[in-house]
Amino acid sequence: MSDGATRRATVRVHTGIGRDRESDRFHDWLAYVWDNRSDTATLRNDHGRFVDEVSWGHHRDHCDDDRRHGGDRCDGHHD
Repeated sequence: MSDGATRRATVRVHTGIGRDRESDRFHDWLAYVWDNRSDTATLRNDHGRFVDEVSWGHHRDHCDDDRRHGGDRCDGHHD
């Protein structure tokens, strides 16, 4: 790796119960947390900064593009 290069890793985040491993992290939540029709999962680092996001259904908001390009704020309005 050259100087200044960013190292990237893949980690799967699970809301259910399981054993943490190098590439899998579990929240160990017992209750359902996802909406069956649509929802959005946002991953943030330990400083609260946006890392990644995945959405499905019709719950996508207009600040998706801002978040993907380093923004970490949204005014809360949805399509």
